[in-house]
Amino acid sequence: MKKTVGVNRKMTRIQTTGICLAILVIALAVLFSQTPVQEKPVGAVFAQLSETEQELSLKEVQVFNDALLNEGALYDQIRTELTNKGYAPFRIMGNAYTTDQIALQVQLQEQAATAENKEEIQLLFTELIIKNGLSPSRFDVEVSSVLY
Repeated sequence: MKKTVGVNRKMTRIQTTGICLAILVIALAVLFSQTPVQEKPVGAVFAQLSETEQELSLKEVQVFNDALLNEGALYDQIRTELTNKGYAPFRIMGNAYTTDQIALQVQLQEQAATAENKEEIQLLFTELIIKNGLSPSRFDVEVSSVLY
């Protein structure tokens, strides 16, 4: 009889393990099958505007972007600060999709973009953006390196 009890215990452990694995697989399948709600891409929203609204939106973005590019404005201040902190040479590329969504990329050309550099540069951007009366949430700043 002892053998029968031992076999039953083994089967119970195997069955319990199997049930736990099955529940885990089902839970993961349910979790990963749900698609997250995503915002519409800017291009999709823009395409839904009338021609007049598109022209006004483009003009608004252009005026806003020009204001950032003026001498002494945000981009000029960023260029000066990055140079003063020893990050030159570098390249700054920006895309203003709307006045509330601006993507900026800083490419360091003679040094690696370490976690420390990225943090310092992003902090610098945030400080200058706030100093210029803008909201940091409007800007997405990415730091990378292009070593030659």
